[in-house]
Amino acid sequence: CSWIIQNPDPRRYTLYMKILKPTGICDHQHIRTYQFDSFLESTRTYLGMESFDDVLKLCDGSTRYAFLQSNKQFLQMKQTAPPGVESWPVRWKPTKAQERDFSVEYLVVGNRNPSKAACQMLCKWLDACLAISSSSHPCGIMQTPCSC
Repeated sequence: CSWIIQNPDPRRYTLYMKILKPTGICDHQHIRTYQFDSFLESTRTYLGMESFDDVLKLCDGSTRYAFLQSNKQFLQMKQTAPPGVESWPVRWKPTKAQERDFSVEYLVVGNRNPSKAACQMLCKWLDACLAISSSSHPCGIMQTPCSC
């Protein structure tokens, strides 16, 4: 299972992501996160691929949210089997309310003259990101085109 969002023009827009992390997700499945510049269909090759797993830390339950900023053309989230699981795919059915809380929000913001609505949302995200930021879990939003 994989989800990909495409930045229409990385020179003009930046992608931001806010993730609500469910507790216990890594007991049942792993979600890997990547960013990349382009994908060559003929050779099934990802160009400029980088993992975001160390930034998002989806299995770290010490914070409920993770934030990310990307200037690449694609962001991908991919479900993979946890280590040691023989029978894959495993259908994960959340049993607790907090396990059903998993959500991802994307925001595409213009690098020049961003809209007021986009800036309002991004500034809210930045405030939340900085509030939970620590040396072991830094904020994944590095800069914004908005005056927050």
